[in-house]
Order: sequence, then C-alpha cells, then structure tokens
Amino acid sequence: MEYKEVIDNLERFHILRKLFFQRTFADSKLHSGQIAIMNYIYDNEGCTQADLADFLKVSAASIATSTKRLQKSDMITKKIDDDNLRCKHLFVTEKG
Repeated sequence: MEYKEVIDNLERFHILRKLFFQRTFADSKLHSGQIAIMNYIYDNEGCTQADLADFLKVSAASIATSTKRLQKSDMITKKIDDDNLRCKHLFVTEKG
C-alpha cells in the first residue's frame, strides 16, 4: 500500500468516526471532543486536568475551557486538592 493510500484511508476513517459520534450522541449535549474527555475522566476517576491534557496531547488551557463547560452542564465536578489549591481533581457526575 502506498503512502498516499494510507493517508486517504486515515482521512476516511476520521470522517466516519466523526459521523458515528455525531449520530450516536445527537441527543446528547456533548460535542465530539468532549466525549474523549468524559471517557478519560470516567476511566480515571479523580484525575487532574494536567493528567487529561497530557493524555489527550492538548494544552492545559484547552482542557480548562472544556472542563469548565462540562462542569456548567453538570456532567463533571471539580474538587480542589487539599495540598495544592491549583490542582483540581475531576469526577463524572450521575448526569454525566
């Protein structure tokens, strides 16, 4: 298989994956990027925003914005670490 074919197949896969998530979560208020965040928090209860940013390979600012939106939607809660007030642990709510 040629390099171009691999790239084309990956692009098709990415589009199909995005369509799958859009259709699957159409009734949900989650955006496609938030699904990965919710999955990680669910699998790693009590993780920090830094853990999440590192895992998803995105900026801390991006995670802060996304988690703030999820918190406003009552999908997650943030609990401040007793030893480090800047560190927030993330938990999925019952609604989430």
